[in-house]
Parts: sequence; C-alpha cells; structure tokens
Amino acid sequence: MAACPYTVKSFNWYEPKWPPGMAQATNPDVVFVASYPPDSACMVRAANEVGLKTKQFGGAMIAFPVAPSSGVVFAAGITPVTRVNYNAIAPSSQGSLSYNLRFRGSGGLSAAQAGLSASVGSDLQVGAKFQYYFGTIHHVVEQTFSTTDNSDATVDRSNQAHGVGGTVGVIYDGLTRTFGLGETERLSLGATFSTGSALRTTRDDFLTYVNGGVTTRDTATVASGSTRFPLSYAVGLAYATDRIVATADLQRQLWDDFTEDAVHPAELRNSLRLSAGIELLPKRDPGAPYHQRMSYRAGAFYHQTAYRVNAEAINETGVSAGFSIPVTGETRFHVGGEYAVRGTTDLGLQKDHIVRLSFTVTGGEMWFVHPPEE
Repeated sequence: MAACPYTVKSFNWYEPKWPPGMAQATNPDVVFVASYPPDSACMVRAANEVGLKTKQFGGAMIAFPVAPSSGVVFAAGITPVTRVNYNAIAPSSQGSLSYNLRFRGSGGLSAAQAGLSASVGSDLQVGAKFQYYFGTIHHVVEQTFSTTDNSDATVDRSNQAHGVGGTVGVIYDGLTRTFGLGETERLSLGATFSTGSALRTTRDDFLTYVNGGVTTRDTATVASGSTRFPLSYAVGLAYATDRIVATADLQRQLWDDFTEDAVHPAELRNSLRLSAGIELLPKRDPGAPYHQRMSYRAGAFYHQTAYRVNAEAINETGVSAGFSIPVTGETRFHVGGEYAVRGTTDLGLQKDHIVRLSFTVTGGEMWFVHPPEE
C-alpha cells in the first residue's frame, strides 16, 4: 500500500497526487470507480495487468488523513484482485456424431481491505493493510448439437473462495541526501511484500440439459477444498525533479507455491515483471503555453508470465506511451497506448501482437489542502 507507486506494471497514465504513502491507479477499460483521493489505491491495476476487456468491474476506496503532522493516513475499501473472462468454441466429434463445445469463464477474486500509512521521520514512510479475499469463479462448458436427435447440455462449475492476507510497504527518501542531490531532486526506494492467502473453497457443479423441449437443472456435486494463493514482493526506484519523474521496478510472485486441493498445476510457474518509464510533468502556471501544461509519458516492460503451455514458457514484452491534456482545474483527459508481443510460435503455439488504447477523464478536489495564507 505505502509503496504502491513503485510497483507500476505499465504506464497508463495518471499524474501522481496522493497523501504520503498512498497509491496510484492505472487505467482500466470501462469501470465504475469511486475513491478519495482521486486516482488512488491501485484499484484498477489488476485489470490492466491481465489486459481485461471489461464487462463487469467495480471497486471503491476511500482514504483520509488521521494525523497530518505525522503523515498518518487511513484507507479502506473493496478492490478487484483477479478477473476471469474467456469465451471459446471448439468443434468436436465422436464417431459420426458432431457437436460444438463452448468454454466460458467469468468472475474473480476481490479484496476488502483496511490499512494505515505513516511517515517515520522525514525520509521513511511505512504502510500496512489487512485483506479479506472473497469471490466466485464460474467455468462453464456447453455442448450443443446441430440436430434435435441429441440433448444439449451445460455444466457450470462454480468455485467460491475466501481467506485473509496482508501487505506491508515502505518508501525511503534518504537516498536524496546520500547522493548529494539538489533541492528540486528526489531519489526514492520502495518495496512491498504480500503474504498471499490460504483460501477456503467450495465447489458447486450445476447441470442443465434439454430433452424433448424440457429443460432440466440439477446440482451434480458439492465439494470443499483449499487453494494456496502465493506471496509476492516488489522493489522499485524513482527519481523525480520538478518536471521529470523516472521509475523502474521489479515484481515477482511465487506461483510455484500455488496449490489447489494440495495439487500444483504443471501450467503455472513463478512470474516476474520488469518495468521502466519516464514522465514529463506539466507546468501549473495558467499562463504557460498549452503544450507545456500537458504531461507526456513513455515506458517499456518485460513480463515473464505465470503460464506454461505445452511446457513452453509464455513471456510478454511491450512499450507504451501516453499524454494528458488539461481541461479545467484538476480535471485532465488522459490518452494511453501500448504495443506488446506475447507468446511464441514454437511447438505450434500462438504469438500475439497486442495493441491497447485507453481514454480516461479524471478530476478531483484537494479537500484537505489548506490554501496559502496571505
């Protein structure tokens, strides 16, 4: 939580403006988001991570200062952690019988969370949050026939999960003095650690089939189990002046430790993401030329994903760029673009060329900032 700005996974583009130790968000596709401070809490980071084409997605986060003199800020809310969204059709046959299999997935995990961040001296900010994970994931298989001689059928496997976890983070600004930087320069080191969670799961299988024009539904099985959600950590470095911010970070999650009912899927491996980016900050002077009141960003990343397909590792590399246009006051219009290459053609696999575009409007009021006294 405290070091969230230094675990950026892509650069999709909000200007940093948050109380000490609080976090930033990246841009989703289409969502509902409610938060204070504006652009806070990394609530849409998971959506950007998976390249989600959102059909349903929401979150709410609020943060407010508790003891401004000590930099103590409290934050609480509900944010998404993972999302499942796939839809594929595979023509199949058995002997002379032909049919289609359709595979659909939806749902995901969310986290209800509450935490505090605080300044320890002038150089160190620390934060911690408690997380309660919950959610339902649906995996649906539909079998349909081209004739009425056979019965269509659907199996809906519903997996419900819940568990607890925690995250701690730090930001250290003392490197500014260590390297003798100027008054307008700042060099910060950040780190986060998340414990993961031992999730309790309940699985319900629902069967639907059509026979003679009559639709029949039944619950086939109900089972309980456990899922081990792995720990993760991240470190990052940021250099900032009054006009430039440059960041680089590393994030790793130990998916080799993931288990479902004590079984580790062979398709999963540890993930690693390296990112770097730079931003030219806008001038706040209303009399400055319009192009100088805009902000410009560019970045690049390498992602060793958590997936193996046919024992072949799936990796992704990409670049991104964006800019923000001032509208009025703190309202800004953001445009972001990203191009990435994921996968490989080895072993008959698919190599994806991905283009992502985002258009976002943000606005806010600085409720807790007192105007300067004359």
